[in-house]
Amino acid sequence: MVWVFNVWGTLDLLHAIYDGQIGVGIDPGSLGAAFFIPTVVVPPLLVFAWAHLLAATAVKAVKRRSAVEAGSIDEAVMREKYDWIHGDTT
Repeated sequence: MVWVFNVWGTLDLLHAIYDGQIGVGIDPGSLGAAFFIPTVVVPPLLVFAWAHLLAATAVKAVKRRSAVEAGSIDEAVMREKYDWIHGDTT
């Protein structure tokens, strides 16, 4: 579910960048101080959204690995879940 919202948000931001710079065809000088938003604020939003998702995924993987090493989760069950999530059908 988180992946869906990240992809959706990324596509929305990329569409907004396209629409603001190419689609509408407004001269950047006519935006005044509002030009600050698409040039300074939007690109870090893309970076931080994906960095947050990757960090959360990494933390979750470390927690799973430590649980398997501690013996609280059967490794076969974890392998099955991993294969299902990543689409490995072999």
